[in-house]
Amino acid sequence: MFGTFFNVTMIILGSLIGSLTKKYIKPAYHTVLMQAIGLSAIVIGIHAVIKPLDQSKLPVLFIISLAIGGIIG
Repeated sequence: MFGTFFNVTMIILGSLIGSLTKKYIKPAYHTVLMQAIGLSAIVIGIHAVIKPLDQSKLPVLFIISLAIGGIIG
C-alpha cells in the first residue's frame, strides 16, 4: 500500500515540476524529451511482455491473442 501512495505522490510532484519548468525548455528539446520518454516506455513494455514469454509453454497463444485483439480493436 505504501508503494501506491509513493507512486501517486511522485506523479503529482513530477507533474507540478514539469508544469513549472515547461516554459524554460525550448520546443525542440521538449519534442526530443517526449520522444525519448515514449520510446523508453515502449521498450519497457515490450521487455515486460517478452521476458515471461520465454518461460511460457504456449507462445503461439500469445501471437493468436495479439492477432485477435488487433482485429477486434
